[in-house]
Amino acid sequence: MTTGPAKLARNSESNSETNSKTKLANKLVNKLATKPSYTSIDYGVTLLRLSLGVMWIAHAMLKLLVFTLPGTAEFLSVSDTPVFWRIRCLPLNLAAGSPCCSACTPDR
Repeated sequence: MTTGPAKLARNSESNSETNSKTKLANKLVNKLATKPSYTSIDYGVTLLRLSLGVMWIAHAMLKLLVFTLPGTAEFLSVSDTPVFWRIRCLPLNLAAGSPCCSACTPDR
């Protein structure tokens, strides 16, 4: 069994390693336990996402409920829109708006 300065040196090295690991663990726990602080940029992005999502959904509902599908198809055929886009017009508008509205939480 070793006694004296060698044992004290080993003990102090292991204590410093333990202290650094404990400090690192405490920092991690504190970081995970605190709530994120949202800035005005986060809220601005949220507002932009929400407003664009509502705009796309309202645009699709206008085509569906006001102009109806035959009216929208007639307008698109008069304006020389390709058939490929005429068929996909309404679903694409809804598909563009839904993710914008569902991803409205500010996150980091």
